[in-house]
Amino acid sequence: TPRAAFSLPDVPRALAFGGVALAAVLVGIQIEHHLDPYGLRRPEGPHELTAIPREEMHAMLDDKVLIREKDKFFAFDVGSTRLAGALVNRRDRFEFGEKAIAQCVLNDPHDDMWLECTLFDEQRRIVDVKTTCAMRELLRVDFEFDLDEQLLPGEYSVVLKSRGNEIAKRSFRVGALRAPVAN
Repeated sequence: TPRAAFSLPDVPRALAFGGVALAAVLVGIQIEHHLDPYGLRRPEGPHELTAIPREEMHAMLDDKVLIREKDKFFAFDVGSTRLAGALVNRRDRFEFGEKAIAQCVLNDPHDDMWLECTLFDEQRRIVDVKTTCAMRELLRVDFEFDLDEQLLPGEYSVVLKSRGNEIAKRSFRVGALRAPVAN
């Protein structure tokens, strides 16, 4: 016989849950009423906003305040796995065939920026260059580098630049470190 969607023992549990939820709401309302966070029941009446000096207001709303280029950046890391857009495994060793992700985390607010990320080898020769426009609404920018067999094993670094200025640098190793084999 098919089982009913609602069995009799589930009804008391549902009523108990509903009763507990209702009690929690009522207790919360009473607590807020007695705490009076907005001062609605104070003898002197509700809290009033006080005006700030006009010069301070204009300074707060001025969009001509210059932010140093390096202050627009929060972090710069290298890894190989993203979760929900965030780099979750920062690494300093990679194998051939893997993908290295250089992720730049930006501070808000920032203007639209042209970013350049350059991959260098041990002799400081350019291996690859990635560029992108970091729009003002973005807080993360990724640069992906394929670490294929064309690379030699060794030390590599990625350098992040904005407006031609070096912002950050991260180093990592590509290829396995081989231990000497005994005869």
